[in-house]
Amino acid sequence: MNYIFDKETGEKLQGIYEKDGEIYQRDYVYYDTLIMPSITGLEVVKFAKPFKVPKVYALDAEMCSNYYTDYAFSEAISMQRWKTIDGVVVPVDSSVRIADLVKSRQKSAKASKTKFYNYALGNNDWQYFCTWTFSDEQVRADKDLLYDTYNKFIKIIRVNNPDVKALAVYEEFEKGGYHMHALLANCVLRLAPAINPYNGRFIYSKLGNQVFNCIDWRHGFSTVVCIHPDSTKLQVVNYLGSYLTKNCPAPYRCKRFFHTLNVDCRDTYMFNSKDNSEPVSKILVNYKGKLEDGVMFDAFEELCTAFGLEKIRITKSGEQIYRSDIDLTGYLDYYPESFIKKVQ
Repeated sequence: MNYIFDKETGEKLQGIYEKDGEIYQRDYVYYDTLIMPSITGLEVVKFAKPFKVPKVYALDAEMCSNYYTDYAFSEAISMQRWKTIDGVVVPVDSSVRIADLVKSRQKSAKASKTKFYNYALGNNDWQYFCTWTFSDEQVRADKDLLYDTYNKFIKIIRVNNPDVKALAVYEEFEKGGYHMHALLANCVLRLAPAINPYNGRFIYSKLGNQVFNCIDWRHGFSTVVCIHPDSTKLQVVNYLGSYLTKNCPAPYRCKRFFHTLNVDCRDTYMFNSKDNSEPVSKILVNYKGKLEDGVMFDAFEELCTAFGLEKIRITKSGEQIYRSDIDLTGYLDYYPESFIKKVQ
């Protein structure tokens, strides 16, 4: 992407850029609601303040005859900030501050957690909840060796289960070293019942699920719980996701979780809760029956009523979280003019 400059003044034009020989203008539209359908139902996040999303338009090349683009010049300008002192333009020291680094890390952690949940709550039909430990001290102490060992195991599983899906996070023991928790789907693991060495009885989880050991996991101890198709998958996902938040061992700019490339990501749609446009009316009419002609409505309130959305909680920053057990996977794609699908 190259920035555009005015030929006469040399001024950088805001919101206009060149890419692959085409000139584009970037404006912004505002939304305040995210809608995320998944196998667990529908989840809605209504933000306290609207957020802006870029919207790009292609411009006629003839309209841009007074503009020019220079990649090297634009790169230099974008990397250097300037200020005017007594009429003289001088460069601004733009060295990174510690506060900037901390803010960047917090933003990265939040984005990572969001992406994890979008993968975990996608249409993946998780079958197993697994815990993997590592007997080799060198592997247990090195997250890179840990990932390589885990990845070799996934390759072994893939031999007989080519479509296996996996989503894993790693956790640090209080005494040092790492172990992993994972969700698996599209595979059949070879399992043996876990037996309590002290009394010889089968082991069950706190929720009453029988615990197994994975025969093909030969790098340490393993526990596997089969996820019942009718179970509350959201509880399983939240349990796994908790390891992303409590003392996550991932250093800055390192992966916080691992996933196979075929894991389906949950669709996310952006919506303006104050939008009373006709497309939204069509959705409500087709889903819950005809609305009275000429009746204006509050779009968000009507959506809550139509889809049975219940408020779960309010975050510290004021976002309202709603959930419903209605499965609308693919339904919102039917009205693309109503809900803008967010690119992951």
